[in-house]
Amino acid sequence: MIKPQYLKLENVCPNEWAFNRPPQWEFFDYKLEKALEAERAGDEEGAIRIYLELLSACPEYLPALNNVGLLYQRQGKLDKAIPMLVMAVVLGLACVPDEFEPGKDMIPWHWEDNRAFLRAYENLGSCHLKQALDAFEHLLELNPGYRGVGDLVSQLRKICGFEEENPEQA
Repeated sequence: MIKPQYLKLENVCPNEWAFNRPPQWEFFDYKLEKALEAERAGDEEGAIRIYLELLSACPEYLPALNNVGLLYQRQGKLDKAIPMLVMAVVLGLACVPDEFEPGKDMIPWHWEDNRAFLRAYENLGSCHLKQALDAFEHLLELNPGYRGVGDLVSQLRKICGFEEENPEQA
């Protein structure tokens, strides 16, 4: 497993852990804001370019990994999104020390520096759900009457936030 050079998970109070903010990240936060501005202006390619520059300078910068993965996901480029999100999750998990007790300890949302890791994990799961939905929809194209898959597709569409298609409107 990758061992991050700067990023650490530290016990901040009983049963709560937070990622540290390495001093090297102060410069990166400024560039991150530039990427977010590009996103807000609708310049997704410009934002991606800035995120990739950030990752070239600091491969363990979780906010850039999560944000570029999320942008790729929004663009439907799961083949690019998943590796970025996997890297963020792997880096975050590599920071979990032996003293961390799963089920008792937690990495809570209210610590701001935890959010990029938690979002990356959530976004990774969302990408996998979308892949599963795509696979099952393709299966139904090949065999429309495949038993039980239609219900599964319907459930996955709801979970993924896609509206159900109305057969009467088709």
